[in-house]
Amino acid sequence: MGASILVACLWSAPPTVTLFGRVLLTVCAGAEPRNPPPGYSLCDTHAVAKATVVVAPVHGEVTNAESDASGDYSVSLVPGRYMVAATAGGPIAFFSTPWWLEVSPGRSMQIDIHAQLNMA
Repeated sequence: MGASILVACLWSAPPTVTLFGRVLLTVCAGAEPRNPPPGYSLCDTHAVAKATVVVAPVHGEVTNAESDASGDYSVSLVPGRYMVAATAGGPIAFFSTPWWLEVSPGRSMQIDIHAQLNMA
């Protein structure tokens, strides 16, 4: 029994880091006029509710998080290298461009995930 207590004391779970942010979708429609007035844009950006944020480590299990009604998501990770992307279904389905992220111990990270649809 003494050895098992020693092993339990020596082993501890790896530290976790919180990755959080917002899933955003920019939709652009049509062609802009030749000389648009200041502030004119055919693009509009919205937070995406119920998007799935996919966080895939180089080795190990993929973690998913779902964005809330404000587009916010949060996931706990152990330090390491991860591929991050977001996807959503519904009336406008999309899959964001994935990118690699290095998660360092001891600090939380805010990453907003941006996707864009051009509908011209």
